[in-house]
Amino acid sequence: MSDLAQRREALRTQITELERQQGCAVLDGKPFDAKPLVAAHEELKALDAADTELVRREREADAVARAEAYEADRLLLVEQCAGYVKAVAVAQRATEGMVAAYADVHALGADMAATAKRMGRRVAAAEPMETRITLSRLLTNALKGLGATGRYGEIPLRSVEFWANDWVKHPAAVERAVADITQGVEA
Repeated sequence: MSDLAQRREALRTQITELERQQGCAVLDGKPFDAKPLVAAHEELKALDAADTELVRREREADAVARAEAYEADRLLLVEQCAGYVKAVAVAQRATEGMVAAYADVHALGADMAATAKRMGRRVAAAEPMETRITLSRLLTNALKGLGATGRYGEIPLRSVEFWANDWVKHPAAVERAVADITQGVEA
């Protein structure tokens, strides 16, 4: 129990006793000094006012704490937003780099296909459709690393467990086909 609550309880007990004494004095026709009773009532009113003020101060302190927490979160959000925008820019540059790398893969595959065709041969694993399939599986596998299942935004993700090592198998298949062509006899 708080000091105010203890003091209030003691005053209520005192007021009850003083009112009992006042009632006895009236019944017995004796004089009664009401000053202690009035003082106790006044002190009880003061304690009620103190309680009200204490609640107001607590609410005010809570409001200040909430405002400070809100301001801290606002500043944190501004900082996080700056980091997010920077990370998106990095991701955009990386995506552009990936697209450029994919374009290089396609161009080199087309060059190999043309060279093999002139030799009367073919490098099936480096043909455009096979390259697209392998690169799309590589991308899907990488996106699965973000915890994406089924979809990553607008990109549907098929199960990639079967393709998990395609990126390892694909270059090896291309190298085998080129080795067969370059070490083999003319067709």
